[in-house]
Amino acid sequence: MSDSPTGAGLLTECQGRIHVVALSGIRSEYDLFYPLLRSLADDEAFALGVIVCGAHLTDLHHYSVQRIEEDGLPIIERLETLLHSNSRVGKVRSSGLLLTSLAQTLERVRPDLLLLLGDREEVVVGALAGLYLGIPVVHLAGGDSLYGACPDEWVRHAASKMSHLHLVMTAAHGERLQRMGEESWRIHVVGSGGVDRLRWEVPLALEELAARMGDGVRTPYALFLYHPLLDDHPLAPAEQVALCLQALLGSGLHLFAGAPNSDPGHADIARVLQQAAARQQLSLYSHLPRSTFVALLRQARCLIGNSSLAFHEAPFLGLPAVNIGKRQQGRLAAAQLQSVPLEAQAIRAAVLRAAFDAGYRSTIQPGDPLYGDGYMAERSLVILKNLPGKQRLLGKQMTY
Repeated sequence: MSDSPTGAGLLTECQGRIHVVALSGIRSEYDLFYPLLRSLADDEAFALGVIVCGAHLTDLHHYSVQRIEEDGLPIIERLETLLHSNSRVGKVRSSGLLLTSLAQTLERVRPDLLLLLGDREEVVVGALAGLYLGIPVVHLAGGDSLYGACPDEWVRHAASKMSHLHLVMTAAHGERLQRMGEESWRIHVVGSGGVDRLRWEVPLALEELAARMGDGVRTPYALFLYHPLLDDHPLAPAEQVALCLQALLGSGLHLFAGAPNSDPGHADIARVLQQAAARQQLSLYSHLPRSTFVALLRQARCLIGNSSLAFHEAPFLGLPAVNIGKRQQGRLAAAQLQSVPLEAQAIRAAVLRAAFDAGYRSTIQPGDPLYGDGYMAERSLVILKNLPGKQRLLGKQMTY
C-alpha cells in the first residue's frame, strides 16, 4: 500500500525471467487464480509452473485437473495427497501428506516465487514449506475475515503471516493486514481474479447455454451452492441442505446445484443433492467449462447458499444473492446480498424477494467494484515485475 524499497529488483536478479510456481488444490480456488496464471504464462518476464494437488486429482470434482490441462498451463507436478475421507482427521492427515510431498518438489524445483491463493489447507501448508525453504511466498486474497469457528479464517491469517507479499482484494483487507503487523510496502490492492474471469468471458445467449447444458435450461432458475459448515451446528451438513431444499420447494424457481467442496461432510451433502436430482427437484452439476458456468451465473435470477461467489463475483454481475447460515458471516458484502439464518421461513422469504420482487431487484445494478473492476491480473503483473530482490523480500519485520 506504499512504494517498494529501492535497490536491485527480483527481475534483475533472475536475469530477466522470474520462475514462478503456483500451488492449486481445488476447482473454486483455481477459477480465482486463472486470470493471473494465464497472464503469467503469456508474459516473457515469467516462467510459470503449476503444482496440482488435493481435490483436483480426485473424482470429487471429476478430476478438475483436466481444466488446467485444457487451459494449456504448464503442470510441473501432481501430488496425490487428498485422502478419500469425509472426516476432520482425514483433512489433517491429508495436509501432512501434502507438506511432505510439496517440500520435496519445491526443493527440487527451487522457484523464485511461490504463489498461493485463499484460505484452504493447501495455502497454509504451502506457506510453511516456502518459509522454511527460503522461497518468497505471494499470498492472494489475504486479509479477508469471517466470524465464528470456521478453520478457513485462521488458515488465511496464518498463511499471511508466513507470506512475503500480499495481493489483496479490497482496501479493507489490506488495512487488516497492516493491523496484523505486515509492512505496508508488501501489501497491494488488486481486486479478485473472479471478477477478471467475468470480464473475460463473452456472454452467451440463453439458447446457447441451454444447448451446452444438455438437458436444456428451465427458467426462471437459481444457482444453489452449499458447502459443509465446520462448526457445532446442531444439524448435520446433509440435514442443513435438506432444510434449504425443502424451503425452496414450490418457489417457482428451478435449481441448478453445484457439487460441494472437499471439506468434511461433503459426501453427505452430495448424497442429498443426488437424491433430489433423482426426484427431479433440481439439476446437479459437478464440472462445467468456465464459460458455461459464467453464462449460468449471468442468466440466473439469484444465487443461493453459502459460497463466496455471492460476495466476490455476484456484485459485479448485479446478481441478487441469498447467503445462508454462518459460513460467510463477517465477510465484506455488497448491497445485493441478503444474509439469513439457517431457517426455512427466512430462506424462502429472502429467495422470493431476490428472485421476484421488482422493486428490490431495481435497486441492484451490475458493475459494483467492491471486489475489483476486472483488472486484477494486469495490476499483479506490474507488481511482480517490480519486486525488490529476494533477500529484501525474505527479511520481514513486524510493525508493532
